[in-house]
Amino acid sequence: MMAGAYRLLAIVLYHTGDLNQAIIYQQKTLNINERELGLDHPDTVKSYGDLAVFYYRLQQTELALKYVNRALYLLHLTCGSSHLNTYINVAMMEEGLGTCCCS
Repeated sequence: MMAGAYRLLAIVLYHTGDLNQAIIYQQKTLNINERELGLDHPDTVKSYGDLAVFYYRLQQTELALKYVNRALYLLHLTCGSSHLNTYINVAMMEEGLGTCCCS
């Protein structure tokens, strides 16, 4: 429950442009999700992905890549490399980070 509240607050802060505060609350969300739900839970994977987006928006590409790679790794472990969600998420993240080989 706390993780959900922190995530909503992080999203509001993100959309109002307070990215540093958004990251603080999203990190709290991630910590709770890892501890209570485990690494293989979709909410934990989503938390990593959200942090990647927040850092990307702050133009902190290295940190964005760190979190996006972790999210993709966990997605690969939980869904498998041939699962449709894995392909979709890889494509979306690569396009968003400007690393897509197709563009």
